[in-house]
Amino acid sequence: MKNLLDKHRPIFIVGMERSGTTLMSSLLSAHPSIAICPQTKFMVIWKNKYPGLDIRNTENFQVFWHEFTKGQFSFAGISAEKTLERILAMGEVSYQTIYTGVLQEYAQSKGKIRWGDKISVSNSQYMNLLLEWYPQARIIWMLRDPRAVIASVLSTPWGKMRSIENCTIAWKKNIHNLIEWRKDERILVIPYEEIVINTENILQKISNFIEEKYTVKMINNRSEKNMPIINRDQWGTSHLKSVLRPISDESISKWKSILSKNQVSEIEILAYQEMSNFGYALTTSKLERTLFTGQIFLKKLLSTMTSSQPNNKINI
Repeated sequence: MKNLLDKHRPIFIVGMERSGTTLMSSLLSAHPSIAICPQTKFMVIWKNKYPGLDIRNTENFQVFWHEFTKGQFSFAGISAEKTLERILAMGEVSYQTIYTGVLQEYAQSKGKIRWGDKISVSNSQYMNLLLEWYPQARIIWMLRDPRAVIASVLSTPWGKMRSIENCTIAWKKNIHNLIEWRKDERILVIPYEEIVINTENILQKISNFIEEKYTVKMINNRSEKNMPIINRDQWGTSHLKSVLRPISDESISKWKSILSKNQVSEIEILAYQEMSNFGYALTTSKLERTLFTGQIFLKKLLSTMTSSQPNNKINI
């Protein structure tokens, strides 16, 4: 079974949320041979909820399968029963065969032969496992200006309560993961800014990388047929429909009208080294970053002093 699975050539799209992974999924899914499954979150459910569950036990497998299929599985619009039949027909029930079976069933539902998944940055730690399971896989790693990423995150229903610091640290984590893996020949880094500015040339580069013939259909045939919008909430539906509109570079600098000067300063203070390494120009001067760092330090110091005093009073 393992030798058969080794021959598969899945395509995985990796990157931090709001970095262009959905756009890339729409472009690849419009190819006549490729079906990128709506984000399954398979690894999240397995590793976070059932890290030690032995699914060779029938009862354990049923527990996992029930949990997995009641979530984002419905986004794919495929039958859980037919998918289960495919998995069992492989002759061995394992996390690898479950994942493979789901992605294959989705591809077949679209009449495609090449399959894949979109994986968030929280899953990029599983790169070793993915490449162990699928040595012939190709991974497209999306990269985007952290200011644009964070401005976009903060505009979502689920990101409004996140702090600038938290978002920036997550972006840096993605960058450090990328630095660790980018020398692997099975990984291709694609900046979001390049794909929206120079779409056709970048898609030709990607097509060569994944060993598929480039076709303009990757741009012109993006639709709900190739990237279904099923069982989504209002925000998710609106977001996916917007991704299917004609590609524009307007979002590259949109962060400038969304983030405050202090927010931009905080991002650039925390991520200036990584931004510089990947060619994202800083908008704040060294003096401005130093002054803002001092302000943050004073606020934290005052907060510490206040919380350490009885009745929240500071003795002067």
